[in-house]
Amino acid sequence: MKYFLTSLILIFVITACDNSIDENENNVNNTNNINNTNNANNINNINNINNINNVNNVNNVNNSNNTNNINNSNNTNNVNPETNTKVDLLFVIDNSLSMENEQANLINNFNLMVQSLNEEGGELPDIHVGITSTDLGASPYNIPGCPTSGGDNGLLLKGIDNSCINPSGQNYIVDVKPQGCNISQDEEGETCLSHDCLVANCDIAGEPDGLQLYLDENGCPRCRNYADETLPEVFSCNADLGIQGCGFEQPLEALKLTFDGSNQENLGFYRSGAKFAVVIISDEDDCSAASNEIFSTEQNEIGSTLGPLSSFRCTEFGVVCDEDWNRLVPGGEKLMHNCISRPQSDYSSLLHPISRYINFLTTSPTGPGYSLDSITAAALAGPFTGNLSVVLNQVDIPAVASSCISAETGDGAIPAVRIKEFVSALTPSNQTPLFHSICEENYGPSLELFAQKILQ
Repeated sequence: MKYFLTSLILIFVITACDNSIDENENNVNNTNNINNTNNANNINNINNINNINNVNNVNNVNNSNNTNNINNSNNTNNVNPETNTKVDLLFVIDNSLSMENEQANLINNFNLMVQSLNEEGGELPDIHVGITSTDLGASPYNIPGCPTSGGDNGLLLKGIDNSCINPSGQNYIVDVKPQGCNISQDEEGETCLSHDCLVANCDIAGEPDGLQLYLDENGCPRCRNYADETLPEVFSCNADLGIQGCGFEQPLEALKLTFDGSNQENLGFYRSGAKFAVVIISDEDDCSAASNEIFSTEQNEIGSTLGPLSSFRCTEFGVVCDEDWNRLVPGGEKLMHNCISRPQSDYSSLLHPISRYINFLTTSPTGPGYSLDSITAAALAGPFTGNLSVVLNQVDIPAVASSCISAETGDGAIPAVRIKEFVSALTPSNQTPLFHSICEENYGPSLELFAQKILQ
């Protein structure tokens, strides 16, 4: 079911790294044996194990107080936790009336994304996961379904009415590796055999205070702001935003607002030096309004300046094609060719140009200044191949025909012209944009691919 307009977006980025030490137990019984070139071959070979490049680090292995780790060095890797990759992953989720099944699909398959992040990087990266909605309201107009001025305003959310218990202390999930301690893993790097990490090792620069030390399913220490649940379980509550959001979805502007320093709930989510990943999920195209006149209820006739109050306004005043728009739709259907988002120079546009968001993320002095190779943008939205079909809906007002239909629910999705342009603009020219159909029966394979691309 649709109400005027629906959309959902998400963002996510993850990276990971792993250092290993492979020592010969016969050569590392004590510092004298290490320093003896006959036993250790030479100091340079010893000092370059695990890229540590510090003679004292090698010569003092006996001071680690863990003879088992030393004596079994052929079977274990000593990990330096301070080199793990950082990923700030943002999901922008459409919470309008038609998105219940799509939210459930995302939640049910997020665990596959986490598994892929672990497998691709050998371990989970130092990750922040944040969720916001596409709801920015329709102020100053009172539109059914858009009662809140400003909507969620780009705030990071913990489910409906921020009702989720986890995470604690922040409105975003933190799951990072402790620093300043030793962790021994098996030679495959999959299981942690021992560690000397304490809660004090969760006092990490750039991370929020109060993180607690936990062991993950592989026995590896992690610093988290959530307890008694797995990461997918915490996400499942946080990403359940309900379906009471405004039907004029504005995922791109919501993304930009997550960086707004006035949103106290978001402080600390974005970290210097972290990769940035964003996933947008929506069954409508972006309607990020440059002028709130697009939501006006004062003119609603087919021949008025804005036409009937519906999501078709977002298409007419946000997209341009070879043919001119005709709301009367002679013959009941009109094919529009070579459609693109309206650029900033287009006087007919009532939406922000896509360039606003690309420039903000990469080059604007007021933005985060990401390099393109540190951004992964992805979307689950209505497929778009260049053309749009305009039809008359049940009440004889113009609408863009769905470009896909869910086999499970029968729900359709509007071609996401603007969202696809955004994702494509942030994708290297030699790669395929991570723009997948929201009508997929199972989001698992798409989420797995998104995770792989984040860590490449």
